[in-house]
Amino acid sequence: MEQNQRKLGIVLSYVTLIISNLISIFYTPIIIRYLGQSQYGLFNLGNSVIAYLSILNLGLGSTIIRYIARYRFNKDKDTEAKLNGTFFIMYNIISVIVIVVGIFIVVNTDYIFNRHMTASELHEMRTILVLMIFNLALSFSTNLFGSVIIAYEKFVFIRISTIVWTIISPIITYPLLMMGYKAVMITAVNTLINALTIFTYIIYFFFILKKRIAFGKLDKNLVREMVKYSLFIALGMIVDRIYWSTDQIILGITSGTVLVAVYSVGANFGNYYQTFSTTISSVFGARVAQLVDSNSHNNELTDLMIKVGRVQFMVLGLILSGFILYGKQFIYFWAGQGYEDAYIIGLLIMIPLTIPLIQNIGLNIIQSKNKHIFRSVMYLIIALINIVFSYFASLKWGAIGCAFVSFISYFIANGFIINWYYYKKIGLDIPRFWLEILSMSKSVLVCIALGLLLNRYVDTYNLKVLLLVIILYSGFYTLLMYMISMNNYEKNMVKSMFKKLKRLNYQRG
Repeated sequence: MEQNQRKLGIVLSYVTLIISNLISIFYTPIIIRYLGQSQYGLFNLGNSVIAYLSILNLGLGSTIIRYIARYRFNKDKDTEAKLNGTFFIMYNIISVIVIVVGIFIVVNTDYIFNRHMTASELHEMRTILVLMIFNLALSFSTNLFGSVIIAYEKFVFIRISTIVWTIISPIITYPLLMMGYKAVMITAVNTLINALTIFTYIIYFFFILKKRIAFGKLDKNLVREMVKYSLFIALGMIVDRIYWSTDQIILGITSGTVLVAVYSVGANFGNYYQTFSTTISSVFGARVAQLVDSNSHNNELTDLMIKVGRVQFMVLGLILSGFILYGKQFIYFWAGQGYEDAYIIGLLIMIPLTIPLIQNIGLNIIQSKNKHIFRSVMYLIIALINIVFSYFASLKWGAIGCAFVSFISYFIANGFIINWYYYKKIGLDIPRFWLEILSMSKSVLVCIALGLLLNRYVDTYNLKVLLLVIILYSGFYTLLMYMISMNNYEKNMVKSMFKKLKRLNYQRG
């Protein structure tokens, strides 16, 4: 049953991914055009500021999944209920802190951003921040419920819920945009949808899973272990926020909302890219925890990392190579004029990001082994250095300067240091992992070379031609990957999927 949930969860994850990204790809240009660069930059700047408050989560979401999975496996329902109560209290304390810190930020908005913002922009910024702070506080106070659902590997419910609300969001916001509402309206709609999503999670927690929340003392050693585990995950979250949100904030301070908008368009492609990878690995978190708790050999963990990493590389190879070949043209049609630098920014984000994305099962492993301290501290040091250099780079080279500094720091951290740690300290067979990936990369390189050659003779600045070329390229990439790079297990997975689709069509007929 759980294995079926996991398999169906992966399928639905990609359905969710395709739907959400298609909606984003088609809907974001509408938002950009209706809002304009200034308002779009304002909206993304607000998101970047609030993203820093999200680190107050303190890694509790991952901690819940880790320890609920353990006591679920041991069938210790009393300790599990006490864990729910402890996390519920902690989350509500965090919600209060979010509100207090948020009020401080709102009060000081003028002081932080007055260099390159008008009085009207500052007023709207304050309103956006108030709505986002309320949204975040609400999310924290109820975060327990969604995390427990994931710990119980009920991925079908989670994914279907996400699909429904992803579709409803643009249906609500599009008419309002046409009526002239701006960034404040989009923020308000997002807040409403988040509240409705949380309500469905609460119903599922109590009435479907039939879980309890009990308030009682936990074993001191267990509490100490959980605190240590969550704090260093929190440190990792701080680093992620620095990488993903600091550049926009720096640009908001030094350059204004227009460059924030340009950077955000490039960063959007990094977000799409990241989602395609983490969608696969997200369903393996509880599985990795169980393997570690059962003292599985490192070879078994390496096998899982390679198995998932190969699939991730096949997907990411298509996206990255396609963006290299056709990203500039796509942005021209997608975002319009004034966003040309977003192509370079997108590449500078996506290329180094490929390394951790095909290895994110490794992150699950070190978290489950409670050996993520080194990663968190190392990332924090590099991220703080990144802030300093990004600030000065933004003054001289603007958005591209910020992105380039992040490119260098991310490549050093993920390409070299963390791989050394996986290999030397965790015991994962990293040379074998990279040999597997390199054996698949020849298909990607052949596709890029042929695509560059084709671009010399085909005008891809014609929208119909561009879309046709992208479809043909995707088909050729998939065929070449199947013929040259896939192993027997992966080919059998593809054959099995087509057989099931054929059987389904036959039954319908």
